[in-house]
Amino acid sequence: MRGNPGNLRQAAAAKSAAARARAEDGLRQMRRRGDPITFRGLAQTAGVSLDSSTGRRRSGARSNSSAPGSRPGPQRAPRRPARTSQAA
Repeated sequence: MRGNPGNLRQAAAAKSAAARARAEDGLRQMRRRGDPITFRGLAQTAGVSLDSSTGRRRSGARSNSSAPGSRPGPQRAPRRPARTSQAA
């Protein structure tokens, strides 16, 4: 195995712990200010991703969303080709 997977696991654990600490601090700030507690508000206040504030783990597949936490919209029907006038 190339590289040092132990270092990667250690770095990922440290990053996760730091995000958790920021989320807890953000929650305390929101409570002090009397802000409504929402996942989106907590993520914004704490400077963490919406995924880390909800405790969800990513499946490894990248999302097609343009914004964190956005949901895919309804599927649109394919466009019909433009009509062309046919000369007789």
